Amino acid sequence: MAVRLTEPGVYSLRAADYHADPAPEPSLSNSLIKMLLQKSPRHVQYAHPRLSPNFKPKKVTDAMEDGSILHSLILGTGVPITEVSADNWTSQRAKAARAEARAAGRIPVLSRRLAELHECADAAVEQMMEIEACEPFFDPDARSEVTLLWQLGPLWCRAMADRLAPGGVFFDIKTTSTSVAPADFSRTLEREHATQDVFYRSGGNILAELGLMEAPTAFRFVAIETYEPFCIAVYEAQQTLIEAATTDVHRATATWARCLLNNDWPGYGKEINRVEASVGRMIRAEEAKLDWKMAA
Repeated sequence: MAVRLTEPGVYSLRAADYHADPAPEPSLSNSLIKMLLQKSPRHVQYAHPRLSPNFKPKKVTDAMEDGSILHSLILGTGVPITEVSADNWTSQRAKAARAEARAAGRIPVLSRRLAELHECADAAVEQMMEIEACEPFFDPDARSEVTLLWQLGPLWCRAMADRLAPGGVFFDIKTTSTSVAPADFSRTLEREHATQDVFYRSGGNILAELGLMEAPTAFRFVAIETYEPFCIAVYEAQQTLIEAATTDVHRATATWARCLLNNDWPGYGKEINRVEASVGRMIRAEEAKLDWKMAA
């Protein structure tokens, strides 16, 4: 039976109940904001469990399951794990164990891979304990996988914080098989994650005004490389990025409100998209033309 919440607040929900959207009405989340900004309202309707007439859960990949397991190991909560003692998934016994685990809402993982993920999680936590900015993460009163539900005018919004520490400090765990070096992950944060900071803290501020939680004071991303030596780095969006992301959140929220009100979820539009050459493309073309003339 679907979980339905009736009031704004701070809740402890299973991830499956959160992703099924427990709000009184279809609600907006940061993942939907990103989809509105990067794709179209049609994509949002298709991906929303309460708006799509033919909703299908996102296909689970090994990388997604690894990320969920790491979250569970680091946060101490999350989707339960089933360890499968097998070398791979090719045997009938292993396949059956995997299917049984998934049917029960658990994540199946091979023993060898689970040991590797434990090593990654342990290394990440060890490094976090040496970083002053992560001290609130380990506060005994910090909570993991906390659901925020709030109203923005007539709209319902939701967020699930990986970790919410006393003092209003949010932590979000990001795992990647690429790089979390500042030169690399700073661009990823700007491109993919800045709206999360703005959206979560805006919801937190609304709930704080209602006396339901402490006002947010910080949002910290803990980025973890999932390969040895399992380096981590901590990031915070700064004011210029927050201002730009706030504009994005407002734009996406307005689009969501309009689409929800009219029950109209357009795609990329009906106009011809006329494409001009970029500056870089024109420069390369001129250089190639010059080279061709010199060689003639």
